[in-house]
Amino acid sequence: MRSIVVSILGSLLVLAVVPAEAETIKKNLFDDGYVVRDDTGRKVQTIEKNLFGGGYTVRDDTGRKVQTIEKNLFGGGYTVRDDTGRKVQTIEKNLFGSDYTVRDDKYRKVQTIEKNTFGEGYTVRDNRNR
Repeated sequence: MRSIVVSILGSLLVLAVVPAEAETIKKNLFDDGYVVRDDTGRKVQTIEKNLFGGGYTVRDDTGRKVQTIEKNLFGGGYTVRDDTGRKVQTIEKNLFGSDYTVRDDKYRKVQTIEKNTFGEGYTVRDNRNR
């Protein structure tokens, strides 16, 4: 099972599809990308801003492209596609607050992304009662 993690730095919204064991997303010091680390500090993925368009490319720890994230033309949501281009998840901003809802390709609510009260970042909550 993969998790969606959101990190907002300034006005830039970065969405990354990361393994469930991922703990942190931090801005890369040397470019516009982000580094995703697990709870032991090991790098598990990188997120790169695409040169054209408003999307992002997600790569695993070996550098292989695993997913792309596209901003939807209408509404405030995002579409997550796997490496073959198949739509696997959508991310919707909730009407109230700064939280997000993640839905799978069958429109089932699979996760909630909650903004942390203290400090930057978000907490991902799994909805196991689907």
